[in-house]
Amino acid sequence: MILIFAEMMGASAGLGYFIKLYAEYANYTNVVAGIIMVGLVITILNKGVNILEKMLSNGDET
Repeated sequence: MILIFAEMMGASAGLGYFIKLYAEYANYTNVVAGIIMVGLVITILNKGVNILEKMLSNGDET
């Protein structure tokens, strides 16, 4: 998850770009909002993968 966030910071579009852009302008309200959005997106994706994993597994946990 940290790697995903780190890669986003080098982007030229998207949430990573949004955070980087507003950090350069010292608009920290938008920076914090962007970081919260990244956290929400990662959390939702993580929950989705966990649900999909449970649906596709046979219930065998090794």
